[in-house]
Amino acid sequence: MEEFIGPLRFDEHKAFLRVVHSRGGDALYLGPLLPRAIKRYLKHWLPLVASEGDGARLIPPLDVAWVWHLHRLAPRRYAVYCNERFGRVLEPAEAAFKAQSAADEADGETRRLWEKHYADEPFFQRGEGESSPAEWGPRDPLSNQTTLCAEIKTACAAARSEHGFDYDVETCSARQRTFLWQVSQPAFSGSEGFAAAAGERYLQFLGLMKKHGCEEHFFVPSYDIDFAWHTHMLSSTTCYLRETEALADAPGGVDHDDSVNQRHEDSKLHLGWAETKELWASEHGDAADPIDRTGVTYRGEPPDWWFEADGSAIFRVLDCFLSEEEVANALEKLSCEANVRGRAHSGFDMGCQVSGDVMRRLREQIDAEGAVEGREPAELAQPPAGQEPQQEEEQELVEVPARVCPASKSVPQHKDKPDGKGAAVGSWICVVYLTNQPGSALVLVDDVTGREFRVPVVAGRLCCWPNARFSHRVDVDAADAELASFRSMLGPMAFSHSPSKQIVYTEGGCGGGGCGGGGCGGGGG
Repeated sequence: MEEFIGPLRFDEHKAFLRVVHSRGGDALYLGPLLPRAIKRYLKHWLPLVASEGDGARLIPPLDVAWVWHLHRLAPRRYAVYCNERFGRVLEPAEAAFKAQSAADEADGETRRLWEKHYADEPFFQRGEGESSPAEWGPRDPLSNQTTLCAEIKTACAAARSEHGFDYDVETCSARQRTFLWQVSQPAFSGSEGFAAAAGERYLQFLGLMKKHGCEEHFFVPSYDIDFAWHTHMLSSTTCYLRETEALADAPGGVDHDDSVNQRHEDSKLHLGWAETKELWASEHGDAADPIDRTGVTYRGEPPDWWFEADGSAIFRVLDCFLSEEEVANALEKLSCEANVRGRAHSGFDMGCQVSGDVMRRLREQIDAEGAVEGREPAELAQPPAGQEPQQEEEQELVEVPARVCPASKSVPQHKDKPDGKGAAVGSWICVVYLTNQPGSALVLVDDVTGREFRVPVVAGRLCCWPNARFSHRVDVDAADAELASFRSMLGPMAFSHSPSKQIVYTEGGCGGGGCGGGGCGGGGG
């Protein structure tokens, strides 16, 4: 691949998307920061790049970097605009996936040049980094994507009109708002292996265009190929257009149109995807390497919590979730050898009989989307007004997954999988600790921001988090751990993918989800 297009900068690209997501978020994607970002990009940034010459190491402020990113995702349109306005295509050089935010120490040279040219315009947009909620427009009924509200859309159109810019970049922003979610699936991890495979599949995708005619079909990529495609075109518009002209036999280079996003049956996207799969299979065989391989296709629209910048507002910790009596009953069950189901990577996989009431409360917590939509956990646990709990049913014992492992054993960072096998769980993970472990903590690591959150291990405490947003590990301070004691818990558990939403046991498994492989001890709690 490098012989043709050079190494693709996947890690830099994803890091950029994460910075935009965590520090700009919806206020920039489709909120009040977007109209001024468009104006600043057109009025200040592009002229600054043009005046300083190609190759200058200029790093834009975050809001401007996002709009520049969006504009370059329409490579032929971007090239035409730059040539008409500046006489040449403006390239980002080393700053293709870089941005400065007010939270960083600003790049002195770029800021000095900005202040020299635009003394009356602050380098950072006022309001950047603030967590005030953005007003959303309605969801598109055919794509299910969130749109801009009328006020923001009008303001963006006015900013573009003022500078004779006819590309609807604000609608592109609303569409690209979900791209990070799609490329954050577990199959996209493992830098070197993923990069090599995705790059090769991208070249094969361009080869498919060349063989069957770039203009003759509407080619639709899987998301690993799309990630490579975006990364290629964003690195250098000029190189991208020249290289894809050769690789896909496309005069002027392969254009990119992200405006086709409606997925209903018989839509252009739906039909194009079906045809692309057929053409790919005819070239590679059904069993060799399907374009729709597991883990790299459309995963649905992201839940609302994905757009929450502060990870601590997403996961939940509930103290005294189990009463002292319920904790004692659970520990008694786990002391029975008959409840051992097998060895887990970090201890014993067990079953624990709990009351129907405990099971109901666990299900309510694992089914966490209800709480995200505005219902507090306490509300979820209450029976409807005027209805008494079904005492008889709640006294029946039901089995839930459980684990017992040495208190001295730490657990490396990972994501949980059903029974430690296959792809990572896409739902919420839940654990309830049954023992106090001074010096031990569950550590949740926000995959978007990199922030870590420590949850001390306390008897009766529940912790519930979305596996798609957080990796996790268990840290143990050997000085405080009682070497002869055990760390006991209900879980880790999650809902199965089946419509019945059965509770299943989860763990990291050997060699997956960041455990490092080779008998790593990648458990779940």
